[in-house]
Amino acid sequence: MKAETQTSIQTPMQTQTPASTPINTSPGGEVDTATEYSETLTSLRHYSNLRFAIFSVFAAITAALLAAVYGRDTPLPGRVDIALRLFGALVTASFWWIEFTLDGYITAFARKAAVLNPRSHLADRPSLRRRGVPWATMSLHVGTAAFWLLSIAWAV
Repeated sequence: MKAETQTSIQTPMQTQTPASTPINTSPGGEVDTATEYSETLTSLRHYSNLRFAIFSVFAAITAALLAAVYGRDTPLPGRVDIALRLFGALVTASFWWIEFTLDGYITAFARKAAVLNPRSHLADRPSLRRRGVPWATMSLHVGTAAFWLLSIAWAV
């Protein structure tokens, strides 16, 4: 009988999860936990800060689109007006996806840090299931997307 080889199929999210493999290993393959914990916290801070930097860019792009669509004395030609409104909806969906992905990274790093050092300050963190920041920012994205979609329907 032939020996069957088993292959595993990984989804893109599984292969891109930053917290899935140890960063620092010794020549014997042992993980340097202190360095790994430090690097994990650095990554957690990076993605947490990136969340708010990206949100600022989203707000600026949305404000520019609002000014272009509604801030004129003379109306835009019909196709340009609809195109800008569609672009607003597309931008909103893109930034929502970025927020969704960042939230996954932040959650993965927080869990990894809690495993690496169970007595850390992350042990006192509220449950990862009751996260207010992602829901708040995602609700702003949903509200903005609803605005653009209603705006498109109203313009047609």
